[in-house]
Amino acid sequence: MAGNLTHTVDQATGMDYAEHSRTASNVWKFTKILTVAVLSVVLMLGIGGVGHSWGLASLGILLTLVATAVGLARPKGDWKPVLVVALVIGVLAVLFG
Repeated sequence: MAGNLTHTVDQATGMDYAEHSRTASNVWKFTKILTVAVLSVVLMLGIGGVGHSWGLASLGILLTLVATAVGLARPKGDWKPVLVVALVIGVLAVLFG
């Protein structure tokens, strides 16, 4: 048969655990930021479609892209700039839409 297939972590020599942890951290960072960005774009499309404020929606989408880039550029990643854009444009749509 195949022999002894039980191995411990100490025996796994082909795995770079520090790099694996760094990659997993980056994937988690991108997932959080891009999830908020997608929700923000959906909100902007709703503002344009329901409120017929396509100018405001376009501005919101452009600002969402900029805020997403800012969030991704930060060392630890930050989804808050994207959320701020979504909230500000949402409030503007309610007030002036």
